[in-house]
Amino acid sequence: MSVAPAGVALTGNTPGPESKYRLAPNRNNQWPSRLQILTELHAWRGDPPVLPDVPVTVISGSLADGMPRRVRDAATAAGRYRAAQSRQGRHVVAARSGHYIPATESDLIAAEIRRLVLPPVG
Repeated sequence: MSVAPAGVALTGNTPGPESKYRLAPNRNNQWPSRLQILTELHAWRGDPPVLPDVPVTVISGSLADGMPRRVRDAATAAGRYRAAQSRQGRHVVAARSGHYIPATESDLIAAEIRRLVLPPVG
């Protein structure tokens, strides 16, 4: 299991669903640098955080707005891979969005949240 790297706080006192990784300022109230974040994300490639057995939805944009198509395709593949790591994982592609899915397809995000928290109809 991963340990939260510098610049990322581990909330909760025990491993499990109540513990989450989140970006947080350090003791001097400074946010981690872009280089530090990228370094830590690279370290997670070899030892990613372990998710509990809960539903996980990863939403990826499909438009290469402002980025090369190969970068968008790699980001979408990474989202698909991450969702597949969870027994209850689901990967959703936002057909009308690039990076800013909340701004371009908030309805899709709301539908996925409803799907996760509301009982099935019927």
